[in-house]
Amino acid sequence: LFSGYISTYNTAFKITYIVCSYVTVLLILVVFQKSYRSTEDSFLTEIILLPTFVLALYANNIMEPVEILWAFSIYLESVAILPQFYMIYKKGELERSLLYYLIPLGLYRLFYIFNWIYRYNTEGHIDKISDGAGIIYVIVYLLALLEFCTGKFKVTDEENGKFLKKNIFFISSNEPFSVNGEKTLSSEQLIDGNV
Repeated sequence: LFSGYISTYNTAFKITYIVCSYVTVLLILVVFQKSYRSTEDSFLTEIILLPTFVLALYANNIMEPVEILWAFSIYLESVAILPQFYMIYKKGELERSLLYYLIPLGLYRLFYIFNWIYRYNTEGHIDKISDGAGIIYVIVYLLALLEFCTGKFKVTDEENGKFLKKNIFFISSNEPFSVNGEKTLSSEQLIDGNV
């Protein structure tokens, strides 16, 4: 945004991105401050901040402050979800609302990979920094997905803490399903065995 004009679209998108980032930080610090569980948050952020910053100092395109900060942001993005995954791992359960947040994040990176493939095939473009960090991001997500799919983690409903099912792909419902006009068992009846 500050390095030079590229296009109206680029400028508008960057402004929107910055505004959304500030709104997100404001929501976290003010509106949702009471939902922060400090007793469950034991991940030392220095574990990811320090190595990514050192990596940005040595693995960047040009030794300029803006380039170093850009590389730092790219490297940090690839591992920024680790504290959340650590908290889920420690707790042994995954709240359904968090699952609804993690799935789009994973899909975001999947579409990013499609973009890499497209750009490589059409432009021959390879960016070692963003592509390398993206590969790390994908590996982190795949490892987390493997852990979640093994059934080691319970998916819970955050409102009442009720256990839903030992599988992240299950969607819970109190209401019976309707198939061809006939009522069937609700998912909770299936889980509880209340037939």
